[in-house]
Amino acid sequence: MIDLAERYTGSAKRFLQTAIVIDDQAHFGPTVTAVVPVLANPSSSVLNQPAQDEDKTVAVTVEQAFPDQQGGSLNARVLSQAFMSRDMICGLYRPEPGEAMVDHTAGAARLADIVVVDWFLEPGSSRSAKEIVLQILKSDQTDKGRLRLVAVYTSQPGRANIARELLKEIDSDEELQGTLLQVGPSLVGPTTRVIVLNKRNSLPSNDLDEVTEERLPDRLIEEFSTLSEGLLSSFALSAVAAVRKGAHHVLALYPKELDGAFIAHRAALPNPDDSKPFAVDMLVTELRNLIELEEVAEASLGADVIDAWLEHSASAGHVFRAEHAEVTLDDMKLISRGGADIFKASALRQHVHGEVNNLVPENKRVPISKLSRVFYKDNESTRREVHRLARLTTFQREPGRTKIPVSWRPILSLGTIVEELITDGSDRTPAILLCVQPRCDSVRLLAQTSFPMQAIDSSGEHFNVVLQDGAKKVQEAWVSMKPMDTRMVQFAPDEHLKAVIAELHDGKYVFRDVEGRSWLWLGDLKEMKAQRWAVDLGSRMSGVGMDDLELLRLAGDRKLKRNWKA
Repeated sequence: MIDLAERYTGSAKRFLQTAIVIDDQAHFGPTVTAVVPVLANPSSSVLNQPAQDEDKTVAVTVEQAFPDQQGGSLNARVLSQAFMSRDMICGLYRPEPGEAMVDHTAGAARLADIVVVDWFLEPGSSRSAKEIVLQILKSDQTDKGRLRLVAVYTSQPGRANIARELLKEIDSDEELQGTLLQVGPSLVGPTTRVIVLNKRNSLPSNDLDEVTEERLPDRLIEEFSTLSEGLLSSFALSAVAAVRKGAHHVLALYPKELDGAFIAHRAALPNPDDSKPFAVDMLVTELRNLIELEEVAEASLGADVIDAWLEHSASAGHVFRAEHAEVTLDDMKLISRGGADIFKASALRQHVHGEVNNLVPENKRVPISKLSRVFYKDNESTRREVHRLARLTTFQREPGRTKIPVSWRPILSLGTIVEELITDGSDRTPAILLCVQPRCDSVRLLAQTSFPMQAIDSSGEHFNVVLQDGAKKVQEAWVSMKPMDTRMVQFAPDEHLKAVIAELHDGKYVFRDVEGRSWLWLGDLKEMKAQRWAVDLGSRMSGVGMDDLELLRLAGDRKLKRNWKA
């Protein structure tokens, strides 16, 4: 049987590469004093220079390479060797009193996979440690979040009290307030974990948890794996690990000798700028190869792993049921392996809660379209998580989710979704539109240009897209692909970029049309999704209207079979 905990820890171990340790008591062993000569002529070798009266000796303090047993100290040699044995790079920073240690650690701490910081970086004071942790958390928030593990590694007693004191500091910051909760000696959030661990020879306390330098890397790997528990989390972690592992191989595929061939390709194109997405696609293909050739999906999402996940959920007390019907664990395994065809047969075995032999009528069964309900405690949780997955699979970029560089601006093109900003004080419902202008007609613009936009309606019964509107409300909406619902909106291009570019206002990206209306950028669809809808719109335009025998029309739609009878 597959051990999911081991799988999650293995994924974390493959992913983790770097750690930074910040400790004012880091050392490479106890110190001894050695006497060394100081030459009168420093440029000469001691072997070639005769003794002179001016030569002197000086006492120099050096660190020996064996551990001491003083509480509060950290043996950097043992710790760095322990990280290296786990194929990780460990950076060590020993700040001196009065240093701008928060500024010195900012860049490295932001990039490191794991950050370890001593609680007292200055005698009797945790101020610097708190500032470092807050700076890391605020940087992560600015970057739209990331998996983050911070370990406070200290000889001070009272781990829970330290965590409580740190949480008080975090909650006093307006930007971070409420982002973490205390669970014993740890602070936890959706993608963040701050833990408190004790060094060897720490002061005694009721919640003492001593972790030696040799053991610290393994403990941190275990703690990090709790951030990535779950099938898709483990898959994503392993996929990124595969890309990290093969990154230098991919870089080696593009030597400078290829530059001439690429420039010739660019020069031969009607629109030379098309060479930029060409280069991106070329690189993305190689990165995809790294993931596929490592068989990450099979290792993380294969049928055996799904079975183990279902068994783990059931053993933890979860029951696969909706409002009226329940599905057995065995049937859930069969469905996950066999798909829709197996579901049809298993649906006959859906039963009343806790009564396997009391089958539910057909109108009470869980349909396959709502099977997700059996994995969550209520409808609200189900809809929230299904909506989140729907947006991840539909949108290439969204404000609030995507990490966007400061200088980047959205370009109005095929797949861009915008929402009208109401500025006249009326209470009318703002229009939400999907741009279906072909990409080739969205660039090299020299004058005002009309953009075809398809209406998106969230007031009807049906939906084919899930989006988040300007009020941050997630909506199920219907994108109409009928030509009658096409709306032409005219925009003026940027003078230099020759495209319609959004402007940044109060943290939001806004397009302005020639009539002075403002349109809030809600995101860009994935290219193939946008292209498919554009094809659907085109097929509607090219449809041939004709009168036909209704019987033949129904037969053509597979609604009537051969040898039919009245």
